[in-house]
Amino acid sequence: MKIDRIFVLFLFLFLTGHYNLSGQKVVKARGYCKIPIARNISRAQAEADVIACAQKDAIANAFGTSITQEDIIRSNNVQSGNKATGSTSFQSFGTLEVKGEWIKTISEPAIKIINGDKGDDFIECEIVGEVRELKRKEVAFESYPLSSENDTKSKVNEFANDQFVYLYFRSPRKGFLNVFLDDGTNTFQLLPYKSSLLENVPVEADKIYIFFSKNKQEGTERVDEYRLTAEKETEQNVFYILFSPRAFRKPILNNDNTKLSEIDLKNGFTLPKYTSSLKFLSYLQDQRRFDSDLELLRIPVQITNK
Repeated sequence: MKIDRIFVLFLFLFLTGHYNLSGQKVVKARGYCKIPIARNISRAQAEADVIACAQKDAIANAFGTSITQEDIIRSNNVQSGNKATGSTSFQSFGTLEVKGEWIKTISEPAIKIINGDKGDDFIECEIVGEVRELKRKEVAFESYPLSSENDTKSKVNEFANDQFVYLYFRSPRKGFLNVFLDDGTNTFQLLPYKSSLLENVPVEADKIYIFFSKNKQEGTERVDEYRLTAEKETEQNVFYILFSPRAFRKPILNNDNTKLSEIDLKNGFTLPKYTSSLKFLSYLQDQRRFDSDLELLRIPVQITNK
């Protein structure tokens, strides 16, 4: 993914062995996980992975899991003048999400390496800690990617390699907005724009916004226009749309273009500010823990390179 340069006081109450924070209960839970050790990762990374897995198991044991539905719209439309021909298909799938978060570890994780019969080794972990139930804020705003900046009905989740993408957004109340795009390795901040000094984009209630378009520009900031790219035949990215009635912090971001080729640099392309996917998910967990009004919408998109 690249861009074209044309552009709280928290009160903890201690009550007989558990806490109660903002009406969300904290309980003691035990978790277990056993996973294979990939040959290309270190022992430290394997331990970190199995601990995270055991923590999720403890949360699921305490509060259960939920299915989060995500939709993909695939379009095979071909534009010819003012007419479009082709077909559109719709696919819906679910992802499993634990309904809580890990607060703290009570005792050291019990980690054990298990040697497999065929040379495949496993690592297992038992862990005990405190977990908190999370009640997610329902999304009240509307937002989805567009293939055309001039058509709010051009909603689509499948793009061709190097195709421009635009974003529709509308909220029933005023507040603050951030948008990120994750490619599985890195998470890029798309809003606020790269040259902005703001941490969030302020938005008005009931107003339709079309972002990533110079022609739909709001204010005097330089607009970043984005093209979605894929090196493989098909790749999946995920938009993260974050909205809150209160301003919220952003993660620490890198700002360099070393991942771009010389040709892209000569053509004036740059990368948005970014962080690793793991660091972004950690940031996101923290934000949702401390801002109960934060609304989050995940939108998966597919990029086809044929």
